Amino acid sequence: MQDLDTLIPDPFNLGNFLGDSRAVDINDAGQIVGSSDTAGGSKHAFLFDPALGIIRDLGSLVAGPPDQSRATSINNNGDIVGVSAQLDPSGGQVEKAFLLPAGSQSMTDPGTLIPDPANPGGFLGNSSAFGSNDSATIIGTSDTTGTTPSGATLTGVTHRSTAARTQRWVRRRSQQRGRGRIRHADAGLLNPQLHGHEG
Repeated sequence: MQDLDTLIPDPFNLGNFLGDSRAVDINDAGQIVGSSDTAGGSKHAFLFDPALGIIRDLGSLVAGPPDQSRATSINNNGDIVGVSAQLDPSGGQVEKAFLLPAGSQSMTDPGTLIPDPANPGGFLGNSSAFGSNDSATIIGTSDTTGTTPSGATLTGVTHRSTAARTQRWVRRRSQQRGRGRIRHADAGLLNPQLHGHEG
């Protein structure tokens, strides 16, 4: 067993580290992702690359507190997905799925199932990503209803998907407040619910 350390070097003991870290996934190249305490008091997603022998802070979708993040999966291409704190249009804190493509230095937000009518291309509510296959298809959950800053109720878009095995897996992991969803590299964010097949 190898200690991957944390994101907090011990200033008084060279080569030692402070705080806690947790590894959650590994790919075929031995790259490991998870979350670690940081010196700023937050937990951040990390990547450990055995080729470099160091743990890398992946940051979050927001600059500055509250800036929590955690990686949940890495595929064999090195693409990383997870969950990060984010701010909604009114400045309130939400949790959003993130994608960090291999070789990229910054996370991207895949959105949710609730388009923001006031900001084309923007989304409302919470989402999370649990995994990504080597074709860059992401699975996770998303809120399907929410309210605008003015109090109006919104309902998420619904798309039909035929990936029955994936739908059942996603629904088992979905939370009461959210709905399982699939994000495909070409098709965007999809609601995997099949009409008449609740699973």
